Amino acid sequence: MQNSEDEKISTVQKGDALEDAFYKYLIEQKKSGRLIDGLYKPELCKIYKKKSYYCAERGAYVTFDVVVEVARENVEGPALFIIFECKNYKGNLPEDKVTDFSDKLQRLFKHNAKGALVCGSKLQSGALNLVKKRGLGLIKYDQHGFEYIVQRQAKNLIDASYIQNSIFQSLTDYKSMKFSAYCDGAYYGSFSSFVEGVLKDNTSSTVNKSPSLPYISQEDMEVLTADLLSEISYLDGAVNLIRICDKLSLKLEYIEEPCFDSDRNEVLGEADFEARCIKIYPHSIKNRERFTIAHEIGHFYLGHSDFLGSESVVEKDLFIGEPSHEVNFYRNMEFQANSFASCLLLPKDVLLKRIYEVKKQYDIPLNRYVVYVDNQPCNIKDYMILMDELVSSFEATQTAIEVRLKKLDFLTDSRQGLKKFREMDRYANLNRQHGDF
Repeated sequence: MQNSEDEKISTVQKGDALEDAFYKYLIEQKKSGRLIDGLYKPELCKIYKKKSYYCAERGAYVTFDVVVEVARENVEGPALFIIFECKNYKGNLPEDKVTDFSDKLQRLFKHNAKGALVCGSKLQSGALNLVKKRGLGLIKYDQHGFEYIVQRQAKNLIDASYIQNSIFQSLTDYKSMKFSAYCDGAYYGSFSSFVEGVLKDNTSSTVNKSPSLPYISQEDMEVLTADLLSEISYLDGAVNLIRICDKLSLKLEYIEEPCFDSDRNEVLGEADFEARCIKIYPHSIKNRERFTIAHEIGHFYLGHSDFLGSESVVEKDLFIGEPSHEVNFYRNMEFQANSFASCLLLPKDVLLKRIYEVKKQYDIPLNRYVVYVDNQPCNIKDYMILMDELVSSFEATQTAIEVRLKKLDFLTDSRQGLKKFREMDRYANLNRQHGDF
């Protein structure tokens, strides 16, 4: 009995936490001017938490979690109520709760209100039929997800299938979005586009072609990062990322507690573009933390604030090594940020110079390869020595260095089979721990 009561309290607490976070999000959207994105003046839109309305049919007041009242100019009173019920359901929506919410809306507001259920985690696909039947909206809110700026002239910035997979459980692994919604047969990737869909009052302007993410070649990325490094008078060794943040007027904030998004992915870092702030969460490997910081700096330096309101990094983002050929703006921005971080932490000319210094220092043979490794113990030993020195010099992970060397065509890796490599590694007595991204 006690366990049942504890679970009920835990569910209520989670629902309250989601309600608080969602309310705060709407307030921030209003302050930034993105709440209704030019449809109405911000002062015509009021946001309430635990707002009560009198129901004559019940003879009592009914309280809702979060309410947005939208008014029209020169018209007294709200023209539209958008009512949100925040429940941290997992998997299924209880049909009786949905029905009760829908009935309350109908009794109180008749036809000038739209209701939406707000959940904090992905739902089973059956939830879609339930909200369709009741004419409700469905929102998944994750305060640690990434947020698109979907302007009215760029509604097609994110594909509907991506939003759908962000809300509902599927076999496809999609990065969590901060705001994703379904309403009346359409999917929305921002609150402003959701509101416009709800209003349906011919206020929308002509939809222009979506803006595209500017292409940046590898050569241009090398130049961009070299220019930034010259601004802090960088010469060699580990790049001073704090100086770069200072140069770009970026606040770097370290958070002591671990953070997870709604899909239980560990969040490594977050970028708040409006506040020009980078938040870094605990990392088990210090050099991987440096890559996360450089990755977030890349988002700011490359102008990704034109597309994103906020951004979060999970581990899988750091392994995006090639741009996507499909319409996936977020993946392509992550690729650019990774490319930027790699070029910034491991500048081409300085990296090459250090490789030859280490080769000379340890009498590693100079041949037609800049760096070469195969399964021969002598070559593995030389390779590990070189990797250790580069890791130490640049304070980068071995994986980041290997990726960078391969991108520059500096590394020829002829090793065959992971098991054989491990045997040779033990034989060479070089069992060392090396960081990963």
